[in-house]
Amino acid sequence: MRREALAEIAYRSGDLTHTARCYVTPGGTSERIMLYYAEVGNTDRIAAGGGLVSEGEDIQLIEVALPELWRALDAGEIMDAKTIIGVMWLRRKLEGEK
Repeated sequence: MRREALAEIAYRSGDLTHTARCYVTPGGTSERIMLYYAEVGNTDRIAAGGGLVSEGEDIQLIEVALPELWRALDAGEIMDAKTIIGVMWLRRKLEGEK
């Protein structure tokens, strides 16, 4: 996970928290996705990110303020299941810290 975060988005991550494990297509494939959470800051960023050119990756990094993220989730604008799971986990975590 740390290596992927470094390669894909150019952030060094410290402690990782496993948040979820889910099947991509239950009944159709045994492929699973593991979701992790890591806190990072500006000092953890070591490059622009965007994936590895040598692997043909073209990854766009997008920063979204939390109120906008919650609005998009609640409006049904996030269509990717793993992202929905991750965002719901984050909101629950942050609400528990209040």
